[in-house]
Amino acid sequence: MLVGSGGWNSMASLLAVADCTGDGYNDLAAITGPGASTTTCPSGDGCLFVYPGTGTNKLGPASRKADDWWGLTAAF
Repeated sequence: MLVGSGGWNSMASLLAVADCTGDGYNDLAAITGPGASTTTCPSGDGCLFVYPGTGTNKLGPASRKADDWWGLTAAF
C-alpha cells in the first residue's frame, strides 16, 4: 500500500499507535518530511496524519491531525 503520492518516502516518521481512532483497530501515525507539500499539508513537513486500521490487514484513508509536530523531542 502506498501512502500519499510519494509513497512511504514522503514520510519522515512512522509510528504504530494502537487504536487512536477508537474503532477497535490498530492505527498508523505518520509525520511528513521536508518537501512533502500537498493540498492536505501545505506547510510541507511536520504534518501528522493518522491512517486508521480496518481490521482486514489494510489501512483506511489518512486524515490530517496537526501540522506542528517538529517541536517534539521524544516519544512517550
